[in-house]
Amino acid sequence: MPYVMSGDIGGTKALLAIYDSEQLKANNRASPVYEKNLPSGRYDSLSHLVNSFLEGWDKEKPSACCLGIPGPVNDGKAYVTNLDWEVTEVEVAHETGIPKVRFINDFAAVGYSTHVLLPDDFLTFDHWSGVVHKSDSVPCTKKGVTAYLGAGTGLGAGFIVEGNVYPSEGGHISFSPIEGEDIEYMRFVRAKYNSDHVSFERMVSGLGLHDLHDFYWQRLHSLAGPAIRQHVLETEGRIDIEFFAKCAETGDRYALKIFRKFFYYYGLFISDMVVVFRPKNLFIAGGILAKNINLFTGSCLDEFKRGFLCKGRMRGFSETTPIHIMMNPNVGLMGATYYASSML
Repeated sequence: MPYVMSGDIGGTKALLAIYDSEQLKANNRASPVYEKNLPSGRYDSLSHLVNSFLEGWDKEKPSACCLGIPGPVNDGKAYVTNLDWEVTEVEVAHETGIPKVRFINDFAAVGYSTHVLLPDDFLTFDHWSGVVHKSDSVPCTKKGVTAYLGAGTGLGAGFIVEGNVYPSEGGHISFSPIEGEDIEYMRFVRAKYNSDHVSFERMVSGLGLHDLHDFYWQRLHSLAGPAIRQHVLETEGRIDIEFFAKCAETGDRYALKIFRKFFYYYGLFISDMVVVFRPKNLFIAGGILAKNINLFTGSCLDEFKRGFLCKGRMRGFSETTPIHIMMNPNVGLMGATYYASSML
């Protein structure tokens, strides 16, 4: 009985799974027969990581394996920046004994996941009311153009045409500030990183939230309540974004200022992607939005809409493009599994 393996490789952890290929043919969302989460930073190579995972598997070796890699993939070669791994498909196949190994960009895996989504995996966002709701059906990604993007550690973007997935480096397009404070912030980020180019990824990502804190703490720390002040003191500025989000939800003015500005920038970026791709549907992945859905639809909604609808004559595209928010945290593994099943 042939098995397939898939993995979502991150800079700190890796989720790996093995599936019965016959079960996948019958149900493309079949449960894995073996699954494990491993700390990727503890391994000196990708092959070492995969072999450690396979040590717990006592049946026949998978016939095919697809791994979502956090970095660019070219001709079967990839470089994992956060782990300083240079990897090739040939090398991993040879060192693990898996006959077929394929790498795909981790955000391409998110794109492939749209082919196997279920209604419970996402919420549909109403632009005007700010309400998110479950849908009875899943938008078709096999016809026309679908865009997908998402902020997490970085900012990814890609598109799907007639079911074919195309990742991009859209998160690295230049940030174009509109207002005085945003111009000042861009100069702050440019100076901090000693770089002439400031991308949207610098603004809309986990790192971007930290940079917003660094910028505003110098100017607006008086807005912070006692909990935020104590947290910043105890962490020596290395803040916990989840803690800040909780404080923002309870009304801390300083934390809320950071998240409102963040979602304003997110809106600007998404509107750019809408104009570039003109998609029939747009999916937003990434943990930041899913984890902070209440802030997004509540006290930050007006700022998001201000950015999202700031498109002048092209505003109509923003107003009419359906937006769906991926809530399933395992979409990367889902997409890699979909790809792996096609390798047999």
